[in-house]
Amino acid sequence: MPKTVFSEDLTEQSVVDLFLQNNLPLLAGKMQIALSQAQVLVAKQWTNPSLSLSVSGLGDTKSWDGGNSYWDRPYNNNLSISQLIETAGKRQLRIEGAEIGEQAQNLLFVDLLRSLKRDLLTAYYLVVMNQQRVAIYDEILQQLNEVSSANFLRFKAGDISQTEFSRIELAVLKAKTDVEQAHLDLDVSRQQLAEILAYRLSPDHLKVLSKFPSYHLPQSPAPKLISKALDDRPDIQAARLTIEQQQKQLDYAQVQKIPDVVVGVQYVHDPSATLRDSAGVGIGMTIPLWHQYQGEVEQARVNKRLSEVALNQLEQQIKTQVNQAYSQFQQKDRVLARFNKEVIGRAKQVRESSVFAYQQGAISLLELLDAEGNYRNTMLDYTQALYDQTIARLNLNYAIGEEGNN
Repeated sequence: MPKTVFSEDLTEQSVVDLFLQNNLPLLAGKMQIALSQAQVLVAKQWTNPSLSLSVSGLGDTKSWDGGNSYWDRPYNNNLSISQLIETAGKRQLRIEGAEIGEQAQNLLFVDLLRSLKRDLLTAYYLVVMNQQRVAIYDEILQQLNEVSSANFLRFKAGDISQTEFSRIELAVLKAKTDVEQAHLDLDVSRQQLAEILAYRLSPDHLKVLSKFPSYHLPQSPAPKLISKALDDRPDIQAARLTIEQQQKQLDYAQVQKIPDVVVGVQYVHDPSATLRDSAGVGIGMTIPLWHQYQGEVEQARVNKRLSEVALNQLEQQIKTQVNQAYSQFQQKDRVLARFNKEVIGRAKQVRESSVFAYQQGAISLLELLDAEGNYRNTMLDYTQALYDQTIARLNLNYAIGEEGNN
């Protein structure tokens, strides 16, 4: 498969566009839609007429007067054509049921698409977080390398002890290990994203835009969001359509006991009869004496009840999903707001002050390393908070049946 090449870092939209080009579950979903469309065509078809031709008396030549034409020979020719006519609106019920099934299948495809997109964006933003973490670890390593270089000169000059210099060297080694682990985590997340994209991009060159979206708490309270989800989500709309389809199938099963009519037209050519050519019309039907379709009716009724139970379960699941997703987003949003308003600014200020104080000899190396460690942990927690809030919003969007930034 040829690889797709991007000259710039991948954005959320470019990843989604690439994902839609070649996704096997989506292709399977489209095949399901095509199948439901074929079922509509089948339901709309009329029953073909039956044509029969019979010839009798082939061995009877006693009454033959020697005519040369076939029509004058003493053969009885019977030509008939018959057509089944469905009664009680059976064909219309089949058509309506199949069309409802097609609508439901289209909605299920929409639901599949938004579910897959949520999984895709979850993997995408994991790469974003890991890219930011690599940058944080690289920044810490660079800072420690600068301190180590300066301390090396001080160590040579006898201003610091071997123990103190060994401490900074040990901190540098640990920072290098952290950088390697961060790169490994990034490579793994890129592999996961590339797999979802069917490896249209090489994981080694898969780089995304290192930016999280800005999300805000929905204006509507949770009960209104639940009501919206119960109205708008495609999966519950499809479940309701399934019940309608089951009702059509129940109606169809109930009218099956009403006999269909077979109308026939017959033409007979009998040279031995006084009236050599004759025609007739006939009507036939099956009498529902033994088989009255009670089993088919009960089966359709049970299927409808099962669909109703499934709808009730789905409604409860949606209520739970919305409540949980709403609460989780509230909590993650508060955490992120605290980082933005209080934590990040202070962490940067403390770090800058510590570096300056160490350069002036006001604090020890241990205090500087402690400040660097606190800054590193704070920034790592911040990237986790950004990721958690983004995923919480994606889950809330999914729960209420929305997509995109809101």
